[in-house]
Amino acid sequence: MAENNSLVSIQANFGINLLINTFTSNPHQATALSPISLITALSMLIDGARGNTKYEFKRLLVGDGDEIRLHQYFNEFLTKLKKKSGIELKSANKIYVKNGLVIEKMFTDTVNHYYQGQFETIDFSNTALAVKSMNDFIEEATNNLIKNMIKPQAIGHSTQMVLINAIYFKAKWLCPFELESTREDDFYLNQNDTKKVQMMYQETSFLYSENNHYQVVSMKYKGSDVSMIIVLPKIKNNLVNIMQQFDYSQLEKLISAFKYKPLKMYLPKFKIEATHNFNEALIKLGLVDAFDSRANFSGITTQTSLQISQVLQQVVVAVDEEGTEAAAATAIFMLESMMLPPKNQILFKANHSFMYFLMDEAKILFNGFYA
Repeated sequence: MAENNSLVSIQANFGINLLINTFTSNPHQATALSPISLITALSMLIDGARGNTKYEFKRLLVGDGDEIRLHQYFNEFLTKLKKKSGIELKSANKIYVKNGLVIEKMFTDTVNHYYQGQFETIDFSNTALAVKSMNDFIEEATNNLIKNMIKPQAIGHSTQMVLINAIYFKAKWLCPFELESTREDDFYLNQNDTKKVQMMYQETSFLYSENNHYQVVSMKYKGSDVSMIIVLPKIKNNLVNIMQQFDYSQLEKLISAFKYKPLKMYLPKFKIEATHNFNEALIKLGLVDAFDSRANFSGITTQTSLQISQVLQQVVVAVDEEGTEAAAATAIFMLESMMLPPKNQILFKANHSFMYFLMDEAKILFNGFYA
């Protein structure tokens, strides 16, 4: 159990670090990420890594833990998905392998057994057909939310393998907003400038906590353990400053202090579509060798040397009066080496930049910031 808690902490911090890195790059652009999708894809690769490449994967994903426990952790997660009622939450994994490339049985067994992953041999030289096949898989796995993610230029003569994870989520709020209560309102881009948004509103009791820096609310979805947690800075547009010191221990402390409180809750409707290349972020987080000629993926194949060329992710998160719909797809390309209320109510008005975390118990499925 301690090891499981450690995995939760490592992977939650990974998701938050990824969010901070993305925010720092462009703090004025709302975004969405799926840490669980990226971690799932990377975790499949760890079994095929060797030497220092494997050490870097382990340090990033499991710390001092056991990689077998990592695989079991994701297998338990995928198994639980099938048993969830009241929400739609599904994940699919597929690895496209170049015709003629021999993959080590131990790697295929791990991917099949723990990640319910499929392998498909493909002719990457027929770019149009290869791209269509991968995009069809992503589109179907994300209920048509993500289309045409893989571009023809992403496939080259040296492409040996493309590993894809896709995740889809749809759920209704336990306490939905009334459509009639949604009004146009100002959202602060900075201390002076605003934009008009469709602001949802309701008065009800939510799980709530606060400290000197943030107000935090948990909005539950009907029939599940999944919730959306909104972290709202008390000072408008202070997200840039507070995110630099934010980590999972702070989020955990805020969550552990949750109590039901009557709120006047304002939240903008939003739909965020984002595309990411995580190469630079992963290198900053310590995954270095995998992206150059030092990469050692001989546990995948001994027929040729492999290295990661691109780690791409496309995410869609839509929040409205009824609930949330979200999807993400992560593709790893491997080449041949190279917001004053009555006294009894608390005002929670998300009318300036905030972070959000869509969580299944302690797992961060999606996160991002709205700006």
